[in-house]
Amino acid sequence: MTRLSRSSLLLTLGAVVALQGCIPDYAPEFRARLVDANTGQPVEGSIVVAHWQILGGLEGGNPVGEAMVMETVTDQAGSIYFPSWSRVSWKIGGIQNARPELLAFKRGYKVLRLINESRPSFIDDLILRSDWNGKTLKLEGFEGNEQDYVKEIAWLDEFMHFSRWGRRCEWKQTPRMLVAIHKMRLEFESRGLYVATGTIHKATEVDDQSVCGTAQQFLQPYLQEEPRK
Repeated sequence: MTRLSRSSLLLTLGAVVALQGCIPDYAPEFRARLVDANTGQPVEGSIVVAHWQILGGLEGGNPVGEAMVMETVTDQAGSIYFPSWSRVSWKIGGIQNARPELLAFKRGYKVLRLINESRPSFIDDLILRSDWNGKTLKLEGFEGNEQDYVKEIAWLDEFMHFSRWGRRCEWKQTPRMLVAIHKMRLEFESRGLYVATGTIHKATEVDDQSVCGTAQQFLQPYLQEEPRK
């Protein structure tokens, strides 16, 4: 092997090593429509959260952070929209196939949680596509007693664990969902319903406030905000 070709090979190998772990993630814009499962009418005022979770660790399947977290509220047409985004990261770990996990909630309805159902293809390693993009999503009215609804909200609280106890102030990206859970807890307590300790948190019960700032101050405008009918 000549000195030139050997140098070229070393440069190529060096470039490959340098690029490993920094392939850019790209998520196209997401649009969907939320309707009442029984009437087919659009659901306005539903809070919708999307998050792209990073998996890593020794076994490669443990949550180690979030690539992106977004929150929106459906309009009169029930429209859901999240803009496209991209990132380049040198950290080890890959975004799970949920791409993203979607959570939708409005008082009086069941919690809607959606993740991808199709098997990922090669292109999915480059483009973080959602199976639910462009679809009409159905929100089901809750049919059960009040104590059963406490359990439903407790499930939502568990699904929001990534935000409440995140490592990069993720709770600041989902203020309306955390406040909605908080207000449901206050409503349950005012009605004398049993709320198990640690199952439905207050909005201000979030992590890293010494770094992220005071939750009470940040969430105050949302705590005062009137929900859409």
